[in-house]
Amino acid sequence: MAPTPLPEASDKYRILPRKVGEGAYGEVFEAIEKATGESVVIKTIRPDKANPVKLRSEIEMLKLLADGPNIVQLLDTVQDSKTGVQMLVFELVDAQYYKAAYAVMNYNDMLVYMYKTLLALAYTHDRGVIHRDIKGGNILFDVEAHKLRLIDWGFATFHSPRTVHHDFPGTRYYKAPELFLRLKSYDYACDMWSLGCVLGMILFQRNHFLKAKHNTDEAQMIAIARALGTDDYATWLKAAKPPMAAYFPVSALKAAKCPAERQSLCDLFGSEDHNGHLVRDDAVDLLEGLLRWDPADRLTASQALASPIFAPLRARDNLDTSTTNTTNTSRSDSNSSIISPQSVVPMPIDSLGSSSSYSSSDSVSSTISAGDVSFNRDAMETDSNSYASFTSSS
Repeated sequence: MAPTPLPEASDKYRILPRKVGEGAYGEVFEAIEKATGESVVIKTIRPDKANPVKLRSEIEMLKLLADGPNIVQLLDTVQDSKTGVQMLVFELVDAQYYKAAYAVMNYNDMLVYMYKTLLALAYTHDRGVIHRDIKGGNILFDVEAHKLRLIDWGFATFHSPRTVHHDFPGTRYYKAPELFLRLKSYDYACDMWSLGCVLGMILFQRNHFLKAKHNTDEAQMIAIARALGTDDYATWLKAAKPPMAAYFPVSALKAAKCPAERQSLCDLFGSEDHNGHLVRDDAVDLLEGLLRWDPADRLTASQALASPIFAPLRARDNLDTSTTNTTNTSRSDSNSSIISPQSVVPMPIDSLGSSSSYSSSDSVSSTISAGDVSFNRDAMETDSNSYASFTSSS
């Protein structure tokens, strides 16, 4: 069987026969910018999955977030001259496969990882964007250099206080409970839940934190209830306005023998020799603050950044969290810089095929210094939708 021909990314880039990621919507390749010799990655959009409105929205979000900390940089948009396949050009980030990174992190590495991800999310949420697919594979981290990038914005959406959401995407074992309940007014808190699942993976060295044995929504809700209990779940459902549809009634969770009271995560998942260096009280407190049934009870990104656990990093960066929003009572209304979908000026759909439609004139850094990114050609492990080189070494 002949290999699939490589796409042709105009005369500006040479795509290499090195696939660094693959997902439901396309493939990700290493490429070289011909004019500079710089390595980049190119994400292709499969023709049968191409959605001009969705693609335009993703580009607009990346433009909006271009100056944000630790957010992957979109450099260009191009189109295959023969097939018309649309492609996004991103910076290339050297990073380990996330499970390999988690296995070798020390306590300080974990703090930097969480701190930089929270900075990205605080910036993102302040601009009215929910990522909706926070997971290990979408947070690229170079453990040695402490460089981090939040990637894969294909599921991201704009949010405002009046937004009504009609889709509930994400990776099941990272998804927040309100998404399983089809709560149409969900907000930034779903990202915070997902980040809590990531932190749980790191602290307790589990393949996927709170992952159910069976790949169904019902099984996942039961797995969550076995950790968080049914009492707080019942309280949340009773107080919810508007009332949430009873997709998963309390009685069903009780029938599955889920405990009434919230359980100690340390008792459930253990603190052994292999992870005792990570499971400290302040880290567990942060995790407990992220994993709450009620979205209004979860820490916001700003609140999490203000946690004592990050005091040394805040001091290093001269970060003042006293001026950031730290209240959960009006999460959606609290940020004056929220951008709604209606306020974003759309790009003409027919401009997406032009390699000049996204350039440095659009406030995007179009160059990356050689010392800032690198590529490991010996890397063998990849994770879908990750725009990076991965190493599996410990």
